[in-house]
Amino acid sequence: MDTRLEMERYFQGVLDERRSAPRDDMVSDLLRARMDGVALTHHELMSFLFLLLVAGLETTVNLLSQCARVFFQHPELLLRLREDPTLIPRFVEETLRYEPSVMSTLRLCTQDVTLAGVELPQGALVLVSLASAARDEKYFPDGDRFILEREGPPRLSFGHGAHSCLGAMLSRMEARVALEELVSRVERLELRTEHIDWTTSLIVRGPVTLPVEVFAPATGQPLPARLA
Repeated sequence: MDTRLEMERYFQGVLDERRSAPRDDMVSDLLRARMDGVALTHHELMSFLFLLLVAGLETTVNLLSQCARVFFQHPELLLRLREDPTLIPRFVEETLRYEPSVMSTLRLCTQDVTLAGVELPQGALVLVSLASAARDEKYFPDGDRFILEREGPPRLSFGHGAHSCLGAMLSRMEARVALEELVSRVERLELRTEHIDWTTSLIVRGPVTLPVEVFAPATGQPLPARLA
């Protein structure tokens, strides 16, 4: 709650600033927006900003961290992507399946239902494991292996149907652009720790920090920067 209040104070300052001096940005657009002549309420503005900043940042950061971890486990893949960048979207999709940034999601039962022999009453809150579904052997044979050329059904990483993530295309684009830059500049990555601390959440999964040393393709020497 303390973190939420701190975020609200920050967002309130941004909203006040944009009201007095609008810019060419998303926050100013939200303040100007009208639906049938009606502006967004304070609660709607706050909800929008929380969604954009938290959901739109943390998940993509964790996705890129998971991509780096795949490169640690399979260094040959970084070289393959540098030789053929058209494989990057496929690499992103398999990373989303293999190490999803969003491990689970919450759903509310709108009526009594029996699922896999378990009776769920109307109003029950259900934690759906997307990570488990992504390794279901019925749909993803040898699901515990990272397979770049893997085929199969559409991934559930960004939800499904009415519950599909609004930022799915943006997240995929951000990951693609970041990886295109990375593989063009880096020959290999090395993890500079023996222990990774993970976020303590049932919903979002990712390392708290990921100290990485990068090596240039031309010289094979470490670059003077560390990704975290």
